[in-house]
Amino acid sequence: MTMKRRTSILYVITSFDHGGAQKNMFELARRAKASGRYDVFAAALKDGGIYEQRFRAAGIEAVTLGMKGNGLASMVSLPSAFARLVALAEKTSADIIHSFLFQANLISRFVAVITRSSNISSVRVMEKEKKAALLCSRLTGFMVDALTVNSRDLFEFAAATEGVSPSKIKLINNYISAQNVAPPRADTAPEYGFKDGAFVVAAVGRLSRQKGFEYLVDAVNLIKDDMPELSVVIAGDGELRRALDAKIKAFGLDGRIKLAGALSDTSSLMSSAALVAIPSLWEGFPNVALEAVAAGVPVIASDSSCLSGFVEPEYVFAAADAVELAHKILEVGRDLSKASDYARRLYAKLDNYTGTKVFEQYFDLYDEISQKR
Repeated sequence: MTMKRRTSILYVITSFDHGGAQKNMFELARRAKASGRYDVFAAALKDGGIYEQRFRAAGIEAVTLGMKGNGLASMVSLPSAFARLVALAEKTSADIIHSFLFQANLISRFVAVITRSSNISSVRVMEKEKKAALLCSRLTGFMVDALTVNSRDLFEFAAATEGVSPSKIKLINNYISAQNVAPPRADTAPEYGFKDGAFVVAAVGRLSRQKGFEYLVDAVNLIKDDMPELSVVIAGDGELRRALDAKIKAFGLDGRIKLAGALSDTSSLMSSAALVAIPSLWEGFPNVALEAVAAGVPVIASDSSCLSGFVEPEYVFAAADAVELAHKILEVGRDLSKASDYARRLYAKLDNYTGTKVFEQYFDLYDEISQKR
């Protein structure tokens, strides 16, 4: 009697650098392997990144494909990376190529056609401003067997822009480990290297225009005299680090705002924060919102953060509006009891983002697609 071959899944992402998409892809791949139902492999278009070693430590073969940077270097190295991904898909007999983030999604669609694999694209960010990327996604949407998103806002955006039938779009929440979920804090007394009694606002993400951190710096400058206890930690790295640092120094805020660099674990930061601010100009569903809520920290977010239905309307501000962001920070700081009650209400929503049901939704999708092959 011939045993049925397990479904082979090749996960592909633009890079193995630290990020919410990488974190969720890693946990999904790890759970898929542990289920015993799938053969699991992972690849990143670009070299380096902390998750390469994490995949390998979890017993998952992980490779990088040598694609370089952005712009011209990226285009020159693309054919080689593409050929390597085709070879990897053939070597692993990939039944499903499940990709994350735009570049990986686009390349994986063509590779899946060549290797006769099924394709799942996971869209993680509402790329409103990248018109060329949106056009490429729309033109190749017919190649997709399924497309996953992580928020209702992103579902509606993808249905309108991705060239994929809404029946193929699956809303599956981000995941946060139950081990990272602590009881809501009884207070918001922060301590992160600032003076005693500091009110610490935390912000986490790549230092890029998308994250809107320059508006957070502007907001602090606006209320620095009204709220002398206000301090800010921005955790992340990226191309805007020098510009942000220069702006902080120009405002004389280098004692109030700290650029902490990329953090592989935000738990220490969250334990010191009184508030988490998400001033993004565009998003998908930022994982930092879950990390904050799991630590019992209240969250304020821009109206472009794809957090409608999670963050309460009273705690939402207009994207790119430093004045409104400053007012939200002041409101939270002036009524900590109210903010604590809000944090508890957020905490009650975490059941939808923990446990095995998030992964089972992916596994059901894999099985559904495999049965159609």
